[in-house]
Amino acid sequence: MPIDPEGGEEDRRPASDAGEPSSLLHMGTLLRNMRAEQDRLNADEDARALRCAESLWHLPLGYLDLDEQVRIRDANAYVARLLEVDPSALVGQPMTTFVEEVDHEHLMSRLRAIREAGEVEITELTLRRPDGQRIPADVVVQPLFDAAGQFSRYQGLVLEQPRGAARPWGFLRPYEARLLHAIREAPLPIALHAEDGEILLLSKVWTELTGYSIQEIPTVQEWAWRAYGARHREVQASIDRLFDLTERVHEGVFEIRTRDLNTIYWDFYSSPLGRMADGRRVVMSIAIDVTEKHRAEAQLRRRALQQALLAELGREALSGMPLETLFQHATEQVARGLDVPLCKVLELLPDRSALRLVAGVGWKPGLVGTATVGVGPDSQAGYTLASDQPVIVPNLRLEARFSGPPLLQEHQVISGLSVVIPGLQEPFGVLGAHSVRYRHFTEDDIHFVTSVANILGLAVERHRTEQELVVRREQAEHIAEFRSRVLNSLSHDLRTPLTGIIGFAAMLADELEGTSRDHARLIVSSGQRLIDMLNAVVDYGKLEAGRVELRPEPLDLLQEVREVMALMQPLAEEKGLALRLEIPEAPVQVMADPSALSRILVNLVSNAIKFTDAGYVAVTVREDADHVCIEVKDTGQGIAPAFQADLFKAFHQERRGIGRSHEGAGLGLSIARRLTEHMGGTIEVESVQHEGSTFRVRLPRPTAERTSPRPARLVPASPEPIVERRKRVLVVEDNVETQRLIQYMLRDLYDLTMVTTPPQALQTLQAQAFDLILLDISLGHTTNGIDLLQEIRAMPAFDGVPCVAITAHALPGDRKRFLELGFDAYLSKPFTRERLQRLVHGWLLNPRRTR
Repeated sequence: MPIDPEGGEEDRRPASDAGEPSSLLHMGTLLRNMRAEQDRLNADEDARALRCAESLWHLPLGYLDLDEQVRIRDANAYVARLLEVDPSALVGQPMTTFVEEVDHEHLMSRLRAIREAGEVEITELTLRRPDGQRIPADVVVQPLFDAAGQFSRYQGLVLEQPRGAARPWGFLRPYEARLLHAIREAPLPIALHAEDGEILLLSKVWTELTGYSIQEIPTVQEWAWRAYGARHREVQASIDRLFDLTERVHEGVFEIRTRDLNTIYWDFYSSPLGRMADGRRVVMSIAIDVTEKHRAEAQLRRRALQQALLAELGREALSGMPLETLFQHATEQVARGLDVPLCKVLELLPDRSALRLVAGVGWKPGLVGTATVGVGPDSQAGYTLASDQPVIVPNLRLEARFSGPPLLQEHQVISGLSVVIPGLQEPFGVLGAHSVRYRHFTEDDIHFVTSVANILGLAVERHRTEQELVVRREQAEHIAEFRSRVLNSLSHDLRTPLTGIIGFAAMLADELEGTSRDHARLIVSSGQRLIDMLNAVVDYGKLEAGRVELRPEPLDLLQEVREVMALMQPLAEEKGLALRLEIPEAPVQVMADPSALSRILVNLVSNAIKFTDAGYVAVTVREDADHVCIEVKDTGQGIAPAFQADLFKAFHQERRGIGRSHEGAGLGLSIARRLTEHMGGTIEVESVQHEGSTFRVRLPRPTAERTSPRPARLVPASPEPIVERRKRVLVVEDNVETQRLIQYMLRDLYDLTMVTTPPQALQTLQAQAFDLILLDISLGHTTNGIDLLQEIRAMPAFDGVPCVAITAHALPGDRKRFLELGFDAYLSKPFTRERLQRLVHGWLLNPRRTR
């Protein structure tokens, strides 16, 4: 019979011609089986399935589920009310318990017949309440079979039916009317549709959720086109296949476009309802609205994606990626994380006149790098800058706060989100994301875009800081280079005149007597203090600039200590101090740079002597498994506790100004500490004021692979006249005062030849032979001492003649540099007569060795 959606005139045909009872049974079957889906659904789906089961429970007709032995498996509230029995008392009871005894045989025979025929039938029964009251009812019964075709159970619909002498042909119409009413009022979207595409009935919820009435979607084809858009053909084919079903099917989740262009998600179940009188097959489709669940899951997936994208972008920012590349990656990540087609980075121009599009995705070719946006509040970007907080645009066409700039209008932007890219002093610009359709941005989306903007802001500030550091480093290097040049020039230019001052003052001290000799010695002492101060300043400058290269090697520590003690002995004797040395009998090796170790020892011992007026200065050497310890102890004035924290700082002295009792630059201890630490050692101090101080230097011992100390340095013997033949010495020196000083120091011992220029030196060497050559480096000529050395070495007659660099180049590393250039020895200016004589005499007694 045709299904009248509006419940019109009754059909008067006999019941035997009506095949519609199957539609009633399938309705009950579908609604009943929805309860079985609860175990598969999550919490949200469980609630929706429960509402479906509740709709079955509150149907305006009875529902029964009977097993093979005709025991009640389930029944709804209608049956419980009809029998006036508690619902829980029904389950498990034989159906015959609630049927009039005279109808037992009739019921059982009818059920056997229905089972054998496998068809739906209607039977009349008289039900009996526990109090004996009888209720006439009509029962529509359908047998159910499993996939193998084996009978499993019965399902039935029950309706109280007053008995009369005459029954109308269309007695099933009250059932159908109530069923259609139940479908319309069901709390789920339900549709009845025929195989020719006609939609026969929609529930109210269907229309409420989609906005479509049955007048707007009279056919499945119209529904598919409106709800599924480009997928309508695919969905239409899926719906067509439903009419070949013989049992309920779960179709799955579909994305549906509503009448107001929103998107919802429905989980569909469909079941065949048999044929109508005109032969058309009918299917009922029930949907569970899973929009909230789908959106929540999608939001969780999006949030996880956004977190992963943020982590990746953070790693890229920390990797030092160029800003242009980072900006482009950021726009790609935001577009992906928000699922929008357009994203941009706008940079605020230096004059704040506009914002320039420096990176983006989705924009027309040629715009990135050239397009600009105004900074006024009439644009979204300008409004974002002014508000300094995220700005969300649901619909740009309806926006009243500002107008869309041409850049957005040309790309038909509808929704958007923009945030400020922060900076320390002022904003860097704006990060924006846009969609060409309505887009709802969540709090997570806002947090994601804001986090990306913060990463970009930090990257920009880091880049600016790095650029500033580069500039400052270059400035520092320039200053260091300038300071180094100044120190080099100062050192070189002062050493030459000081050589004359100290040297000639020493000559006068040897020749004068009485007070005049004392005055000459004071000149020598003052000049030496000036040299010591100059050396300290130069050393400190090199250490500060990081230009001191130390090469630790295994050394005989006791030999180094003895040499320093010998050097310091005259200073101690001059002040009447005892100089004590406590060392082990066995050799002690240390891993150290020889020149650095010498400087450390000299600074510590000379400081101890300087600040001790009476008593002694003791040097003690100890060793353990990994280190050697050099201890310098004095009985001097000690160090105030308040000053000990600043003791090793450069240019710090305990007494300053007019209260100073000792001269010096305050660099010795600072240099000693830096050199010690450069060699992997430590230095510490213990001091009691007015009782004395103890400095301890710990240096590493050589490893097992490096235990052989370097050969002992040659200590030339004291100069003595060579009787067999006076040795010939060539002196190449452009400074007249230094020439005269060398001549005075060596004239009684050797035959000296003095020249001032390299050409004169080469001419002299071609004319006669020499046993030793003293070469100044800076000769005031286009050819310096280094160049002259190479020319001398090229002369076969002088290939084995010792050549000594005697120069004012006396910075750290100069000695090593000149020796590596081919000089046999090195003597820095100023020098004493003893040092010069010992060096020359030693080399003349020991012919040139293989380098």
